[in-house]
Amino acid sequence: MKALPFLVIFAFLTGCSHGYNGPDQTIVNKFEVSQDQMLLVVKVKDVAYTEYSTTSCPDNDCIVMRTWFVYEADVLEVLHGKYDDSKISFANMQHSYYVDEYTNEWYLLLQQFEDLSSVEKLNTKYYVIQQESKFNGS
Repeated sequence: MKALPFLVIFAFLTGCSHGYNGPDQTIVNKFEVSQDQMLLVVKVKDVAYTEYSTTSCPDNDCIVMRTWFVYEADVLEVLHGKYDDSKISFANMQHSYYVDEYTNEWYLLLQQFEDLSSVEKLNTKYYVIQQESKFNGS
């Protein structure tokens, strides 16, 4: 009977853990990966807004709504492709910051930049082609 409170606390604590437990196959099935791409699951550690955008404005007659953000992340798992490091830096073209919950277990299809000027300006070799997350905002 003395073990009952311990078991209740243990069940509560283990039920509340949000660690990575392997890939969600429903999410993985949304990706079509080519030979030159990598499919990774990452946990973002840092993100930096850049003012750099590859969106063109003819005659400077528009407001750029999307710029490159550069991310630093831990690699939780490599699902496709070859990547041997435990950390990765990559860029994503987006409008604003994502909430942390979205990027805690972030499924990313990444490709290397072919444009060397982007590599130099963003200080990263990879950019996001497609992304998915378990977090849906509810």
